[in-house]
Amino acid sequence: MKELAKTYNPKDTENAIYQKWEASGFFNPDNLEKASDRFWNAEVFSIAMPPPNITAVLHLGSALFLTIEDIMTRYARMSGKKTLWLPGTDHAAIATNSVVERQIWEQEKKSLHDIGREEFLRRVEEFISQTRGRIQVQIRAMGSSCDWSREKYTFSPELSVAVRTIFKKFYDAGLIYRGERIVNWCPHDGTTLADDEVEYRPTQGQLYYIRYHLTQGKGVLTVATTRPETMLGDTALAVHPQDPRYKQYVGQHVMLPIVNRELPVVADEEVDREFGSGVLKVTPGHDPHDFEIGKRHNLETINLFTPEGKINEQEAYDHGFEEFANLTAPEARAKIVQALTEAGFLEKTESLTHNVGVCYRCENIVEPIVSKQWFVDVNKKIKLNRDKFQSLLKLPAEASLREIGTASVKSGAIKIIPERFGKIYLQWMDNLHDWNISRQIWFGHRIPVWYCDNCGETIVAVDAPQTCSSCGKNQLTQDPDTLDTWFSSSLWTFSTLGWPKETVDLMTYHPTTILETGYDILFFWVARMILMTGFALEDIPFHTVYLHGLVRDLKGKKMSKSKGNVVNPLDMIEKYGTDALRLSLILGTTPGNDSKTSETKIQNYRNFVNKLWNISRFILSSSSDEKTWPGPAAPDPQTLADQWILSQLDILTAKVRSSLDAYQYSLAGELLETFTWTDLADWYVEVSKVEKGKGTILKYLLGELLKLWHPFIPFVTEQLWSQFSPEFLMIQPYPQAQTAKNTKELGEKFLKLQQLISGLRNLRAEYHQPPAPIFASYLELLPQFEWLKEQTALIEKLARVKLNLEAVDATKKMPYFLWENQRVYLIMPNFDPDKELMLAEKELKITEILRKKFAAQLNKKDFASKAPAEVVATLQRNFAEAEERAKKLKTKLESLR
Repeated sequence: MKELAKTYNPKDTENAIYQKWEASGFFNPDNLEKASDRFWNAEVFSIAMPPPNITAVLHLGSALFLTIEDIMTRYARMSGKKTLWLPGTDHAAIATNSVVERQIWEQEKKSLHDIGREEFLRRVEEFISQTRGRIQVQIRAMGSSCDWSREKYTFSPELSVAVRTIFKKFYDAGLIYRGERIVNWCPHDGTTLADDEVEYRPTQGQLYYIRYHLTQGKGVLTVATTRPETMLGDTALAVHPQDPRYKQYVGQHVMLPIVNRELPVVADEEVDREFGSGVLKVTPGHDPHDFEIGKRHNLETINLFTPEGKINEQEAYDHGFEEFANLTAPEARAKIVQALTEAGFLEKTESLTHNVGVCYRCENIVEPIVSKQWFVDVNKKIKLNRDKFQSLLKLPAEASLREIGTASVKSGAIKIIPERFGKIYLQWMDNLHDWNISRQIWFGHRIPVWYCDNCGETIVAVDAPQTCSSCGKNQLTQDPDTLDTWFSSSLWTFSTLGWPKETVDLMTYHPTTILETGYDILFFWVARMILMTGFALEDIPFHTVYLHGLVRDLKGKKMSKSKGNVVNPLDMIEKYGTDALRLSLILGTTPGNDSKTSETKIQNYRNFVNKLWNISRFILSSSSDEKTWPGPAAPDPQTLADQWILSQLDILTAKVRSSLDAYQYSLAGELLETFTWTDLADWYVEVSKVEKGKGTILKYLLGELLKLWHPFIPFVTEQLWSQFSPEFLMIQPYPQAQTAKNTKELGEKFLKLQQLISGLRNLRAEYHQPPAPIFASYLELLPQFEWLKEQTALIEKLARVKLNLEAVDATKKMPYFLWENQRVYLIMPNFDPDKELMLAEKELKITEILRKKFAAQLNKKDFASKAPAEVVATLQRNFAEAEERAKKLKTKLESLR
């Protein structure tokens, strides 16, 4: 063994270690049988990596999921499972399309239509070829032990075949249709969005009360709206049929203000009687609820907005509002409000906070428009052919996609962690509408539909047809739209394993064991994978879903470049190493909850990694004569400390395995951190400096600890393991608890010993005495503590005392503390009890004042609910510290008096 450097430098080792891992072939489960016969006929563990954007740069969110999934993977592999972590990347159609489109405009001042579809797609491929390798390098930098030989790309030729195949299967089953419906339109990205791609954000706005006069007789119906510009597309007013205020108006007509178009008054149960005046302006071309009302009452639909988000010029001239043609929504609103005010139609305005829909990608306001699009029917029932699947989900012989999606979770076939997201998922399924899958962008999976220009035939095919199947002509035009990216990525768990072919990989690794991803794409991706797999394979895509939260700054704020609070993971790896970054992301994190991090937190874990390095350096140097790691069996203990540390390791191993099996990664890491820092470093290593000959036990402890830590911090543990073994740590068996005898009794004995030593150390610190001098200490030893005599040398060395196990004159005023209800005295030179008493009384008064001040602040009405969370947390911590200090001072005063 070469002597280890005094400090660990990740830059010297991480890249080389990863290259050795990858070259070994053990990331590929097919090669694990070569490593050990324990992988023969082993249980399978498989997980598909959520594919990051092919052109993306690593951020903390992706660093978090890579860390969690690598912990899962390394733990499964070390546990003897045939382990596959399948990596890949996503073509991210809208994002990539937007980036290249923007580059072309900025560099050449040309639009897409100026260069044409073919040239644009060539530019996209060129852009991807220049950037696609970046994210793979960064995934490797995180230590990800995924099988690169199976890496997939959502836009690769083989996965494109899978997308076209599933589209045709859906179409042939009557589950895909093309229809004119109201859809969510993003004017910025120039494409439709699915319902769950629209985020609704609370926005401060105005409620405008507009008067609509009856055309016959006197009478006014007042309508409340947040968007008066949409009145241009009104084709009716609606009231609730049971609303007594307006029953008499149903069937009459009103005049649309400014435009002077006659509108009928209809009755519909969709109307909310409590909102505004209880009268709803119906704009079928702008609102999905109004669209449905329009269908029920055969109302005209005016397509109010163009794809660019402006008032439709053709509709404006056709329906009498040409003065507003080509205005943006804000421009039209300003002009209409002015006109309404001047003509006396605006009754009043009120301030209110309401939800405004924005695009989940670009955050621009979404406009509902009527458009002909492709949809997946989620309510049409299909026949289930696989009895096993039907039985697993407790479904009837026929079921809809929505019912399959609901039953997959409701039956328990798929478990969602944390559990509360299972309930949210089921609520979403209850309200699921047909899925709009067509997008008006050029980059992406082209919809595999061709139209015959000669006879009008529609042809859906996996491969491009050469002639029309109806008339035989070759005058075919492919549908210009592309498929929603989530449509192609929803095939991810099975298309990556070779579907539509029945491959060995598909039969071996599907359904996958677990899906790990962010809770923010539960509906975008997770739910659609369940729907897609249920239809395509009549199976579930995974058994468990683990959802992580967002990574925020220390104040709980979302990270953004504009706020200047972004922590770049690549910079952190460069400064502190990957292991430190991984620990900072995992420890203190729980499933489904957002977590906080900062550079300081990462730096602190760099210090911990270095602490482990230094502990290892001490242990390895103390046992340098032994050339290999000890075997799996624990060495025989010789002393109480030996028995205690081995039993503590046994307890730790059982708890860590239990935590990992329950997906409690933070808890497992915290247990390991406490054992490493406290039990091993602070206690047993110090004991070993007093009680000699512990090289074998120390090395055994280190070997087991490196195995336990490896899934969390793979680089430093692999580097340390290599000091005594040519084999890779990543394929070593994960430790099993050995159920040490008398664990409880030994633990209690050593705990009492620790309390005695810590008490003496704390007493010295309480009276501001330096740690070096050896003071006399007295303890009257009762019969039940006879075992303590054998530990005298250890106590004296670790507490820096001369221990006298005998009674002492209790009339003398000297410091003491209580240990097992016995006084333990410390004899200090030049001790002045009166001076110490005065100082303690003074400090207690100040501490009590602070404690009361903190308590008063915390008890203020509504303080906890209104004050920032970090302020409340700091005050609670200050109060607890003051209370604890006051308690200690009272004990000190009692001993001095």
